[in-house]
Amino acid sequence: MSFISDIFAGGAEGVLKGVKDVVSTFKADPLELAKIEHAITKAQMDLQLGLSQAQTKINEIEAGSADRFVSRWRPACGWIGVIGLGYATVFHPVASWASINFGLMPPPQLDTIILMELVTGLLGLAGMRTYEKMLK
Repeated sequence: MSFISDIFAGGAEGVLKGVKDVVSTFKADPLELAKIEHAITKAQMDLQLGLSQAQTKINEIEAGSADRFVSRWRPACGWIGVIGLGYATVFHPVASWASINFGLMPPPQLDTIILMELVTGLLGLAGMRTYEKMLK
């Protein structure tokens, strides 16, 4: 039962891996097994290629959209991350120093963990975006 659930847990990729595992347990001609395993590996690679092409097509449609919400959400998130990290690394320490030395109210502190998640995620997307632009 666990074997079957493992096969279907990974979607199409899991099915292909499961079939490959089952085929490798047969006692058959090694050349035939190699051919079958090659065909399964090719199917896995074709699946990954198809998924990548579909995502690229979606990204092209989003980039070509005239709707400001669709075409500008990445830059908006980027600016939020840059402004937030600038505040946390430059403004907050200086303002904290000033509040201690001049008796002012201390500035609020930001949760930089959330900002770092946002920025690192965007940096990963920015790398893929650059790769997409190079393909055009």
